[in-house]
Amino acid sequence: MAELLTQEWVDQVVERGASLPEVPGASATVHYVVTGAPDGEVSHHQSIVDGRVQAAGLGDLEGADLVLTVPFDRLVATARGETLAPVELMRGRAKQVGSSGHLMALMPVLVSDGYREVIAADG
Repeated sequence: MAELLTQEWVDQVVERGASLPEVPGASATVHYVVTGAPDGEVSHHQSIVDGRVQAAGLGDLEGADLVLTVPFDRLVATARGETLAPVELMRGRAKQVGSSGHLMALMPVLVSDGYREVIAADG
């Protein structure tokens, strides 16, 4: 497995995410801002189409449907299955900017065990 927030990890997310189950309508571009990472703030993005990760990359993504700001420790906890993205949003630990409709459409993907396995890494 790759280390979180590295190019190797992003490539792994695309490779694994392409085989997620199809979820019609679960489509959006998401720009993640991860705060408190070992190397400081890190941005990455994903394009999810019908529940599957079609593309991903490091850096900012202008015009994303959603921007999710997540502390590094919460990203790690999510990847380990210790919490869920909506729980972190409801508790105010993660922040969302953008379309709530897109967020709701992605929710079945973001809370799935399959997606957790897609984002899992060495730490």
